[in-house]
Amino acid sequence: MAVAFFDEERLKTLGREAELDNFRYFLKPIEQIVKRDFPGVELKIVGRGELVRLPDGTRLNVQNSDTALGIILSARGKKQRLLTGVQTDFDFACAAASFYHRSSPACTR
Repeated sequence: MAVAFFDEERLKTLGREAELDNFRYFLKPIEQIVKRDFPGVELKIVGRGELVRLPDGTRLNVQNSDTALGIILSARGKKQRLLTGVQTDFDFACAAASFYHRSSPACTR
């Protein structure tokens, strides 16, 4: 599972609306990468007030998270990986390829 999360209220209070806009912009290509390159990986998009149970046995409460926006990569039996801040499609593809031990044409390293 990959969880893209953001706390819109906290970001607006901190004057970080542009960061949220950039985050949302990259979600579309990230969704396509997950569908194409990581079959079996579910991408959830959650906001403030939502609680998500992760496959590694932990939970994410966006409102109580230290980070106002980011992406968590999680799998059963593995320590989760937190990608903080805005992630480009390239950044996400490379992190997900490493975490899930798969290749992605979007990561051209």
